[in-house]
Amino acid sequence: MRTMFKNLSKFYSFLFLISFFLNAHAVNWVKYGNDANGDNFYVDIDSTRIIGDVVIFSGLRDLAEPEKNFGSLSGTGKFKVDCSEDKTMLLSYNFFSLNMGKGEIIAAIPIREKKWFFPPKNTIGKKQIQFICNFNKQV
Repeated sequence: MRTMFKNLSKFYSFLFLISFFLNAHAVNWVKYGNDANGDNFYVDIDSTRIIGDVVIFSGLRDLAEPEKNFGSLSGTGKFKVDCSEDKTMLLSYNFFSLNMGKGEIIAAIPIREKKWFFPPKNTIGKKQIQFICNFNKQV
């Protein structure tokens, strides 16, 4: 059971590193991209904290179809991005029953091993880094 949870956790860490966001009641979701599945990805601009080249923020993945394991329609996560090295880290993640981080929390995935991840070019994770780092430069 522990191995299954660890594998599931790694899968979602990778999958959702590409997008998501902790604060379900964010007031300023700004869309930065979508994927081939029709899922839309957002950053809560109001949640950003900037510490040098590091930006901590909330993100959201709004799913076009219910997620297979939990049946969720959206997920939010808290992220840390290092703009100087183009790397990201998922700090926490929640699955919601409705779109746009609304409804009941179906599952909350604790991220026990917080590790930096370097998203490949032309991925939604790379778009997320570019978006939040460009926003950081404008602030």
